[in-house]
Amino acid sequence: MLALGPSHRFHYYREPTDMRKGFDGLCGLVRSGMKRDPLSGDVFVFINRRRTHAKFLVWDRSGWVVYYKRLESGTFELPCSGTPDWAQIVCLLEGVALNSVRYRRRYSRLAVSSDSKFGCMRGLRECLFSRRYVYDGCMDWQYRSCDALL
Repeated sequence: MLALGPSHRFHYYREPTDMRKGFDGLCGLVRSGMKRDPLSGDVFVFINRRRTHAKFLVWDRSGWVVYYKRLESGTFELPCSGTPDWAQIVCLLEGVALNSVRYRRRYSRLAVSSDSKFGCMRGLRECLFSRRYVYDGCMDWQYRSCDALL
């Protein structure tokens, strides 16, 4: 199945791109301009100078895939950061102004490490019930408020 989704990591190439470039030309931009490995499985986003064309380059398990979108009217809004998330990519493709998007609070499943100093279930319980500990992405629980993340 050919699809991109929230499980992919996206990287935006900051310079305007010549849309005549194919697989090899875009891979060269990833290697030389972004200093990243194009075979990583991440999605690399390229937009032309007039912001009317966008290409997405991704390495599938068996070969290269390029998704290409050309707008008949209007322009793409450039992402603020070099690593947009899935929601920003969808907004970019649909023409939503990224600076006007307001994210509402949603449930997110917390990652739990067996190496945490409080233990898996105790650390998670502390976070969910007393809202005192938050898993910070490394191998340790930090004393912070969970309200910003929940």
